[in-house]
Amino acid sequence: MSSNAAVTRKPAYVAPTVLVVDPNGTIAARVDRRAYTVVAVKTGGEALAAIAARSFDVLLLDMKALEGGLEALDAIARLAPKLSRQVVLVTSRHARRDHDALEAFEGRVLIKPFGVQDLEAAIDDVLVAAHVEGDPADLSRSGVWSSTARRGAAREAL
Repeated sequence: MSSNAAVTRKPAYVAPTVLVVDPNGTIAARVDRRAYTVVAVKTGGEALAAIAARSFDVLLLDMKALEGGLEALDAIARLAPKLSRQVVLVTSRHARRDHDALEAFEGRVLIKPFGVQDLEAAIDDVLVAAHVEGDPADLSRSGVWSSTARRGAAREAL
């Protein structure tokens, strides 16, 4: 190979960042850290502080962490308007209070219990909705891949 030959480098893989608001830590433990950069907090107040400090691609929010219900999303919208539209809400099948509040919510909702694949699909749905409008063929140009493709890219980058 000649010394003048150009070296082709793969672009560095940058995992989407997910803020997980989870009072018990059980949901955060299930998010694949090979596919996503995860920041986990336990309360709505900690979430607001984290959002003020940095940007996130997805907010994964357990309704148990919200003292004021969905009104907390208003505070998030003031801090990070784009992030407030990139939310996955998690609720219990039995939490009547949550179900009443969720009727007005237009985002992605996960009902407990759910599997890891459901969790990753919900995160991916939010990422796709945030980055692609219209033609799904634009997905590869936007840098949004399925969680399986992200794990593969992360492994290759190591």
